[in-house]
Parts: sequence; C-alpha cells; structure tokens
Amino acid sequence: ALRAVVIAEGIETSDDDLDEELAKIAEGAGEKPEKLRKQLEANGAIPIVKLDLAKAKALEWLIDNAEVVDEEGKPVDVAALTAAPDGEELEGSEESEGDD
Repeated sequence: ALRAVVIAEGIETSDDDLDEELAKIAEGAGEKPEKLRKQLEANGAIPIVKLDLAKAKALEWLIDNAEVVDEEGKPVDVAALTAAPDGEELEGSEESEGDD
C-alpha cells in the first residue's frame, strides 16, 4: 500500500536523503557511512534502502493528509485531541499552527 502511495504521489528519495539515512545506520552500527555505502552497493541493497525511505515518506504523507472521522463519519478536530486543557499542545504532538 505504501508503494502505491509513493507512485501515486510521485514521492522520491534524494541522494541527500540516502546519505542521511546511511549516516544514521552507520552511527548505530559503529561504522563509517562510506564503508556502509560500499557494502550496500556491493550487495545491491541501495535500491532497497531508497525504497524504504520512500515508503517512510509515504507514511508521513498519509499521516499529514489523513482525515480523521468519528464512527458516524463526521470529521474530528485532531488539534482538539492533542491540546492540553490550557490550550497548549500536549508533549509529543507533531501538530503545529498553520498546518492544514
């Protein structure tokens, strides 16, 4: 399903996106990004990493563009669900003002 969103929305993974992801993976594995890239290239795995990145972007797109509805199909104000009683956003909420 995420691949379908990647195709439908024309989501692409840039070389910068790939470099950032390889740096994160390399850091977690205690390796240098260049060494990791060479290993992935030798194994033909770079396209798999790029596809995983594109699917992650597709998931972000779905989250950003999803319309939340209640059991009756009526739209739900997500901002109201993530707001603290004093009107401030709850910790961990990724909603920000102006995002529509």
